[in-house]
Amino acid sequence: MADPAAEPIPTPRTLLSFAGQLVLWSVRLRLLGDRQGIPTADTIETAYGLVGCPHAPATLASLVAGLSGAARRPIDIRAPCFRSLSADEDRLLDLVRCFQRDDAVRPRFIVSALVPAAGQPRILALTARLSGQLTAAGLFVGGDIRPRTGPVPQGAHPSQPCAHSRAHSVLSQDSGLSHATEPHRH
Repeated sequence: MADPAAEPIPTPRTLLSFAGQLVLWSVRLRLLGDRQGIPTADTIETAYGLVGCPHAPATLASLVAGLSGAARRPIDIRAPCFRSLSADEDRLLDLVRCFQRDDAVRPRFIVSALVPAAGQPRILALTARLSGQLTAAGLFVGGDIRPRTGPVPQGAHPSQPCAHSRAHSVLSQDSGLSHATEPHRH
């Protein structure tokens, strides 16, 4: 039996900067739309247009498609209603953070956990482009958010979905991206 004190506590998305939440929301929404055949491009384009970053949605779409095609394992991208980040979502945001800070070393290590060597240059290039577009618009993803360890608070564990979240869940082994659910409080 696993030690409950070593189990990660979900990192709340509210700890992210506005730009971090925007990127997280748009990746989640884009994946949900792609997997369920729901048009989300206009909504995402409107959101980025309102914050002065109109070219980011196209880059984001290419990044999600690139991850989907190149992933070495299912990547945990959660439903938009999730209140916490998965480790893989944190890695994606870390890639953006690194490029915004001109860190040329860490992105190679981060991306290696997501995609095999052959797909890494494309993912790195797309993430660098997205980071540059965000930076040019004055949107900064912010500081590092690391999953904490310790006992998981009651009702906070992402493996306990509610009925509403199940309706939005997608688990895609064929695409390499998984879209999961977590408890949703109405």
